[in-house]
Amino acid sequence: MTWNMQRRARAESRGSTLVTTGATLVAIVSAAGAGDPCGTGGSCFEAHAAPGCSQILCCESVCGLDPFCCELSWDVACAETAGIVCPPPVVTMGLPHTALGNANLATLPNGSLQVSNLGSTGNDGVRVELGNATGLGLDCGWATLPTSGAMTLRQLGPENQLLGTMTVTFGPETFVYEPDFSAQGSATYTLTALLEGEVVLEAPGLSGAAISHAAVGFSAKPPGKWKCFWKPCAVNKCGKWGKVFDSVELLTISGVGTVVADGFSVTPTDSCDAGTSVAALEVLGSDLGTLQIDAEYLELFTGIFNQPLGGATMVGADEALVVSPQEGSSGPFGVRTWPGAGPGTGSVIPTAFAAGWEELSEHAHAGSTIRLSSTGR
Repeated sequence: MTWNMQRRARAESRGSTLVTTGATLVAIVSAAGAGDPCGTGGSCFEAHAAPGCSQILCCESVCGLDPFCCELSWDVACAETAGIVCPPPVVTMGLPHTALGNANLATLPNGSLQVSNLGSTGNDGVRVELGNATGLGLDCGWATLPTSGAMTLRQLGPENQLLGTMTVTFGPETFVYEPDFSAQGSATYTLTALLEGEVVLEAPGLSGAAISHAAVGFSAKPPGKWKCFWKPCAVNKCGKWGKVFDSVELLTISGVGTVVADGFSVTPTDSCDAGTSVAALEVLGSDLGTLQIDAEYLELFTGIFNQPLGGATMVGADEALVVSPQEGSSGPFGVRTWPGAGPGTGSVIPTAFAAGWEELSEHAHAGSTIRLSSTGR
């Protein structure tokens, strides 16, 4: 079916008015709503009901060729057009990354991902595709810790539905955290503070921006990394969020008091959707300028974090981890797995760990090997 005939069939199904001028077919459609749809909605490379998509420049390019995509719906044809005219996702640290809003992505020589041009709208950032996973851990590196602006992490399900958010507001003296699990049906959350792997405080029924700590570590050691991770609560995928510090911090919890901790987690107090997997994580910046992600850990099951080796790519699929060599790579590849609570400080180290694997390619190459090794913390 030609491009014009695709548009004709699609416009007729929407009840649009069609005007034929010579060999050119024009669909006259009414706008789906006020405002610019570019910079909002789902991935530009996947079909969704709403008009527009998350990458502003890509969205504008596609809609310049096909206004339908910004007027009524971002359908399969729009996603296919994006695959032709828009830059492909940036694959680094084993996962595909797509720029959001006006952000620019660049892979640094050490493999880190630099996300720049983070303006004041709160819509600029990066989307990380996870497949069918439990969550994602991040190491954010800062040459200089921010003293203003904000960062929001949005956890999304397989239908691009919002599962939960965490907003961190940076100040010259204090960092403030605001979890929001209302999308899971929970108006409040529970904070669990940890010190060397032990629970030192549990505070249920919190809401809003109730958690803060000093911008410089309590131990007077400025953190070089900013570790954060999404992970499940118990054995489900309920949007638990955690933070691991490089130094001991003095946490302040509104209405509760202060506690010395080297990490904390928050979970929805009320019900959550235990059957929903995590398909993507969006990291958005507001007035941050540049954000750098130094490491990513794909989480499957409960607390099993995975990091690629040798240029491998990873994706969660049907409760399994699929590890593949990156396109164009011919050397060894693999994955490093952290069983237990993940790679963060204070994680519980299990006494045993078992894993199985399956060869997905048609046949193993002659002389190919699989090597398993274990290391200490």
